[in-house]
Parts: sequence; structure tokens; C-alpha cells
Amino acid sequence: MLPKVGNLFGHSETGSENARSLRHRLLRSLLVPLLALFAGATVASYYVASSFANLAHDYALYDTAVALWQQVRVVDGKAVVELPQAALEILESDSRDKIYLRLSTPEGRFISGSREVPDPPIGRAAVSYYDATIRGEPVRVALLRERLRDSNVEVAVQAAETRLERNFFAREILLAAVLPQILILVAGGALVWLAVRRGLLPLQQIADAVRGRSYRCLSPIPERNTPEEVRPLTQAVNALLVHLADAFEGQRRFIADAAHQLRTPLAGLGAWIERAQRAPDMESLKHALAQVDISSRRATRLVNQLLALARSEPSATPQEDFTPVDLAQLARSACLELVPKALAREIDLGYCGPDRGVMIRGHEVLLEQMIGNLVDNAINYGGSGGAITLRLEGTNAPVLSVEDRGPGIAENERARVLERFYRIPGTTETGCGLGLAIANEIARAHEATLEVRQPEQGTGTVVQIRFTSAAFQ
Repeated sequence: MLPKVGNLFGHSETGSENARSLRHRLLRSLLVPLLALFAGATVASYYVASSFANLAHDYALYDTAVALWQQVRVVDGKAVVELPQAALEILESDSRDKIYLRLSTPEGRFISGSREVPDPPIGRAAVSYYDATIRGEPVRVALLRERLRDSNVEVAVQAAETRLERNFFAREILLAAVLPQILILVAGGALVWLAVRRGLLPLQQIADAVRGRSYRCLSPIPERNTPEEVRPLTQAVNALLVHLADAFEGQRRFIADAAHQLRTPLAGLGAWIERAQRAPDMESLKHALAQVDISSRRATRLVNQLLALARSEPSATPQEDFTPVDLAQLARSACLELVPKALAREIDLGYCGPDRGVMIRGHEVLLEQMIGNLVDNAINYGGSGGAITLRLEGTNAPVLSVEDRGPGIAENERARVLERFYRIPGTTETGCGLGLAIANEIARAHEATLEVRQPEQGTGTVVQIRFTSAAFQ
């Protein structure tokens, strides 16, 4: 059964953070940094605006302090301000801010102006700016220490101003800088959304292509005009479709073969049962019942073989049940189990290899079935009165082989005997042609290779299974 297309291409059904759609993830990954950059730019713009506002007003405040210094004269060795009160009020007037002026000696002794202005700090430069507080309100102070013209008298002029105008000017600059940034952010966000939508369009097209298919349609998804980043996804989906097609074809072929193979023994079984029912005497009845027993045994063996074949096919994924298995112990136990059958046919059956310690990862039941099929096949077709050797060699990459001294298999038949239900023409032994096919499927499931060849000396057949290092992973 194919997975739901929505789940395959990222549409969430759980609402969890990990299952959020790809579109949301991309938009979040792109828009969040844009918002962070906007916030950083806004903070930077605020500090720049404040800096320019302070600089402009500091210059104006310095000009006010210079204007007051120019009105100071020396009378009888003392500094006095030759400025009417009305003119002083004009210097202190402002549309928004309150301006305070103070004239004092360099040591801070008050001469004229506003006594509310705090004494100038000691150690400041001749021209400097600093922050202070008057009546609990923050102010900016410009300090000018300068010797009066044509005299040796030095004075300190302080011009203090509240910060209302500065803050208003800084907000105006910030607003003028932020508005274009907001427009750029909105335009950038819209472009990002359109780009993400356009970039994800191939995924939507693939989803639509899969969603519109019947479950019977397992042909590959066309990769024409597919973006390079999306191509691995389409290739993976196509590989999955190929595996599904192989699995469905295997199931169809298995059902057809099973129906064909079961039809003959079941029909024979029914015929002998009918004959037994019509038997005229006890002797005929016994003969018919004996044939019923033989037919039922054949049908049972065929069913068991078919079940083993179905369990060993790649679509059954036996790898999920792989565990560490001692191949040597399986070989010895399979050999011992078939000794009575070999003795009944006067065959010398022997095992050559270690008793234990050849460990691989595999399916114990399937491996036991594989070894049993190979030995049983050699007993059935190796000829009476011969010898069969089950041999296990190596530990890192073990090789399992079954060798008999029978008539052998012609070279042009060695590949075909691995096909399902194939029997060599002229074979007199009973069987269904599944023994070697099942062994081959089980070997492939364990990433091993099965080879049918002739012994190096003499006649007979050698069926060899070579395991690779992958069997140990």
C-alpha cells in the first residue's frame, strides 16, 4: 500500500513542531532573520539619530555660551556682564526647552546668571559637554572656560538646556530612517513568500502527480524539468515504486504458480478419495488409501515449500528478524536430522567443518531451511548408494557447500535449476522444483551467492553458498 501523499511530501497531520510544513520552515528561516536585521537597524538608527540630535544641539548650546562670554567685561579687575536683563532673557528663551545660563570663576564662585545651574566640574576641558540635573529634570550643559580679551581674567560660562527638543529631533530622524526600512521589509517579505512558493511548486506538482494515480499505476514519476534539489526525492520515490512493482509482480507470480502447482496434487487426491469410496473390496480400499496418503504428503510438502518461498522473498523483508546465528551448529543439526533418510537410501552423509563458532547475522529458521533443502535435494537426486558431504569452511567469509556423487547436472541446466518449479527433463524422482529456488532466495536475502557446479574430480554436483562480510553487519 502506498503511503499517503500528504505525509510523503511534508503536510502535517499532528501539528507538532517537527511535522510543520516545509513552507513554514523556509518562511520562518528567512523572515525571522529579516525581522532581526530590522530590529538591529532600528536600534542603530536610534543611536545615530540621537547622536546627530545631540551634536546639533551641542553646537547651538556652545554658540549660546560664546555669545554670553562675548558680553563679559573686566571692571576694576572683576568680570561683569554688560548685558541687560531683557537680552539675557532672550538668550534663555526657547520654543520647547528651558535654557539656563551661569557665569562663574574657574574655581566655581558664582558671578551672574542662574544659581540653579550646578557648579562646573573640576578637571573638565576648556570646551566640554556633560549631563546634569536641574529641578529633577535632565539637562545638557556646555562648559566654556576662556580668558577674557585684553585681560588675564579667566571665567567659566555654562549654558544648560533641557532635552525636549533633542528627543523630538531624534524621533524625527528615527522616523525618517525607519519608514523606508519598513517598506523594504514588507517588500522583502513579499518577495521571500513568492520565492518560497515558487521554489516549492515542483514538490506540489510531484504530490499532484502521485495523488492523481491509481494504486495500480506504479510507473516512474517523470523527472523532466525537475530541479536538481528535488531530483533525489523523485529518484527515491521512483526506486520505491520499482520495489513495489517488483513486490506486486512477485506476489502475482507466486499466487499463479501456487495455484497451478496445487491444482494437480489436489485433483489427484480427490480422484483417489473418490476411488476409495467406490472400492469393491478391502484390498482395493487399502491401495486407494495408500495413494491418498502419498498425495496428501506431496500436497503438504508443496504447501510447506511454497510458504518457505514466500517467507524468503525480498518483499517479505526477513532482514528485520536477523540475529547472530552460529552457522556451524545449524549445518551439523541439519545434517543429523537427515541421516535417517540418507541411510534409508544407503547414502553416506557426512559433515566436514567446525562444530561451532562460525557466527553470522541471519534468520535462523530460513538458514536451517536452506541447508535442509540443499542436503535433501542431494539425497533425492544424488543417486542411491553414493556419498554426500556437507562442508563448511572459513570464519570471516564462510563458504557452505553440499557435494554429491550422483549423475550431476549439465552445464546448460545449472542456471535453470534455480528457477521456481523447474525440473530437469527425464527426472524420475518426485518433487515440485522448489528446493534450489528456495535456497537461492534465502541466500540472496543474506547477501550470499549460490553457485551450482561440477566437482573438481569425478562426477556429481556441488552447490556452494559463499557469504560476504555484509552477513556480519
